[in-house]
Amino acid sequence: MGLVGLAVALGLGLPTTSAAPVRPGWAVVVDQESRSVFVLQSAEELMAYRRPDRLPVVWSWSADRAPDLAPAHSWSMPDEAKSRVRNGRRYLLTAASGGLVAAVDTATGRTYWAADTGGANPHSLELLPDGNVAVAASEGGWVRLYAASQGPRNTAHAAYPLPGAHGVHWDARTRQLWAVGTTRSPRSGWTARRPRRCSPPSAASRCRSGTGTTSRRCSPRRAGSG
Repeated sequence: MGLVGLAVALGLGLPTTSAAPVRPGWAVVVDQESRSVFVLQSAEELMAYRRPDRLPVVWSWSADRAPDLAPAHSWSMPDEAKSRVRNGRRYLLTAASGGLVAAVDTATGRTYWAADTGGANPHSLELLPDGNVAVAASEGGWVRLYAASQGPRNTAHAAYPLPGAHGVHWDARTRQLWAVGTTRSPRSGWTARRPRRCSPPSAASRCRSGTGTTSRRCSPRRAGSG
């Protein structure tokens, strides 16, 4: 299987292998054959892809180089990689169908947070402003809000059922978390120490609003449940 999960990342502040400046248009990709994440110099050069040792690689990461993550089975079929900035630091976010999800500090290469979701088949994750991490998993049929801000291996979480969950994205403008699945999209709120679960809106609440906008009803959820 070749490169998948292309995402353009503008102005990446990553360590380079040469004196060349960071340029807009660099791309973050995952390669399932080599079980690696690569940052490439340009999307155009990606089209000339042959094999990993010929890629215009600026920075790379693989869970196979982090044995503390126990990657033998969990780091199989990586399927997403993207770049996020929080408090002036840039992080690589990556997920693998084998179960591993991780956020890595690109300046140090250290794992900010990671978890093994088992057979849930995670497809996407998002770093939230409070330092927590949202994860979407298709086989698990859920979106989880992990209390990543409380430790690099913290697995306490709140969960929202979403069959076929495939993507999560934080909208900084509206301060809402969006998720993609096969039925409906949740919006969610939380605190850093105690994530909250948001229940789907009732038909009555939608009717009262007089618009097609999905409303939310959030209630506290015990950490680690769901």
